[in-house]
Amino acid sequence: MVVADDGRHAGSFSGGCIEAAIASEALEVLAAGRGRIVRYGAGSPYIDVRLPCGGGIDLLFTPCPDPKALSQTLALLDARELATLRVDADGLTLAAGLSGTGAFVFRVPPQLRILAYGNGDDLSAFAHLARCHGALVEAITPDPEASRELMAAGITTHHVYSRTQVPPMHGDRWTAVVFLFHDHDWEESLLPPALGVPAFYHGAIGSTRTHEMRLEMLRHQGVPEPLIARLRGRIGLIPSTRDPALLALSVLAEIAAAYRDVTDQRTDSLTGPKVGSVG
Repeated sequence: MVVADDGRHAGSFSGGCIEAAIASEALEVLAAGRGRIVRYGAGSPYIDVRLPCGGGIDLLFTPCPDPKALSQTLALLDARELATLRVDADGLTLAAGLSGTGAFVFRVPPQLRILAYGNGDDLSAFAHLARCHGALVEAITPDPEASRELMAAGITTHHVYSRTQVPPMHGDRWTAVVFLFHDHDWEESLLPPALGVPAFYHGAIGSTRTHEMRLEMLRHQGVPEPLIARLRGRIGLIPSTRDPALLALSVLAEIAAAYRDVTDQRTDSLTGPKVGSVG
């Protein structure tokens, strides 16, 4: 959570229960120019500030984090690199697994990026939902109507005009690749190169039988087994759904869970409280 010296704030610890008290405390920290740790809820000296769950939370207030460190963090994220930050009462710095008493070391991953292949309502529903979730979405489709609709909505779209002209795509360890075709003919040309795109997730919708046929198709085309092994079948957390909106929710939830696993938002070292920043 960040609090400015005029009282404006962004971020949340409790969904609105103690944010006003945090902002007030942050202004005092800014005035004093020294960091502090404050407990709210159970065991807190502030008897009028309570958490609905009945628990307690210790917050570290750090005044005036270094703008250079913040700029370096943003530069790393723009380059699709992981940023590791160390925050304590004295300030915020880029870190490399550093720790210490009262310090909070945590990782900030690049934004989730999804390459979504498909057509029709399934692709449109998924692309819109993924963007609402906050992902960077790129749609790859041979469907002219879907292309027009997605581009009009401001979603990056690559139109595939023929099976012999496949647009080159690029990925990284923060990218997911998902196939949303019910017409699996397009998978023959689009899936093999997509499996070569670096990503933490490669998946395709369809039944178990469909996935078995898909794997055989890839082997027949000579796709190496290590690439084939990347592909997940029967994707989604809600089984046997064909409604576009529910399918989108089901698949996106699985991707989001996988992204959380690879980003590992848990701290490298947490010997102190949860972290906030004021400045």
